[in-house]
Amino acid sequence: SMEEPTSAHAPLLPPNTSTPSPDSYRDGTHNPPDQASRAGKFSKYLLYAVGEILLVVIGILIALQIDGWNNHRIDRELEYDLLIGLKDDLSDDIKQIEGRVNESHLDLRKTINRFDSVVHLEQLDLQYLDSLFYNRCIRPRNTFFPQTGTYQSIINNGNSNIIGNVELFKEIQRIYDRYYVALMSHSNRLDVFNDQFRYTMVKSRALNDTDRGLFFKDQSTFNELEHWLERNIHYNRNVNDEAKDVRIIIDKIDLELRKFD
Repeated sequence: SMEEPTSAHAPLLPPNTSTPSPDSYRDGTHNPPDQASRAGKFSKYLLYAVGEILLVVIGILIALQIDGWNNHRIDRELEYDLLIGLKDDLSDDIKQIEGRVNESHLDLRKTINRFDSVVHLEQLDLQYLDSLFYNRCIRPRNTFFPQTGTYQSIINNGNSNIIGNVELFKEIQRIYDRYYVALMSHSNRLDVFNDQFRYTMVKSRALNDTDRGLFFKDQSTFNELEHWLERNIHYNRNVNDEAKDVRIIIDKIDLELRKFD
C-alpha cells in the first residue's frame, strides 16, 4: 500500500504542549520567564535576610545573657566583699567596747572607790591620790569611736542595692545611721564634760600640799567625782546595750555569708 505524503511545513510540537499567547502574559495567566526568575531570586534573598536578622538577634540575646551572668557574678563577689567588710568593722567595734571602753570604765570605778577609801583619812597620801587621778583618770579619751569605713563606702558609691538581703541591710543602716549617730553625740558630750573635770584636777596640782588636801577633802570635789562617775556609767550602759544589737547583726551577716559557700 502507498503511504500518505506528509507536509514538510507541518509544525512538530510535543504532545500536550501549548505555547502561551501574548494575551496570557497581559492577563497574568503566565509570567514572563525573566520576571519569574526575579521573583524566585527575591524570595531567596528575603529568606536569607530574615535568617541573617534572626542570627543577629539570637547573637545579641546570647551576648546579653552572658553579660547578665557576668554582671551577676561581679555583683555577688562585691556583695561578699562588702559583707565581710561590714562584719570586720562591727567586730572591731565589739572588741573596742569590750576592751578599751569597758576597761577604762572599770578602772574609773576602781579609782572612785579607792578615792572614797582614803579621802576620809586624817593624813592624806597626796602622792597616792596623784597616782589615782593623774595616772588613771587623766588619760586619753575612752569614749567609743565606731569603724564606719565599709558602710560609708557602700553609701558613697551607691552600692546599697548590692546587698541582696534587703531586711538585713535595713538593720545595718539602723545601727550606723541611728544607734551609732546617737552614741557619737553622747560621746562628744561626755568628752566635753570629761575635759572640764580633767582641767579641774590638773589645776589642783598647782596648789600647795595643804590646799590640795583641802581640795580632795572638800565635799564638792567628791560630789563632782560622783557626778562624773554617774555620767560615765550611763554612757557605758548605752554603749553595751548597742553592743548587744551589733552582735546580733554580726550573727545575721554570718548566716548571709554561708549562702556563698
